[in-house]
Amino acid sequence: MTIGSKGDDVKKLQAKLIELKLLSGQPDGAFGKYTADAVKIMQKKYGMEQTGVADAAFLEKLYSE
Repeated sequence: MTIGSKGDDVKKLQAKLIELKLLSGQPDGAFGKYTADAVKIMQKKYGMEQTGVADAAFLEKLYSE
């Protein structure tokens, strides 16, 4: 998932990022700048390249939190 992605998978991602206090508000299912910025913060924490793209390797780490 990346900027411009939409749907339930994005909502699930946003809900997790909100739970981790990296986003505020409600999940809207639209992957925008704030979602990408939150993904980059977690990628840095995981020692991953900070692309802002939520790929399979990133999601596996995120959902194991």
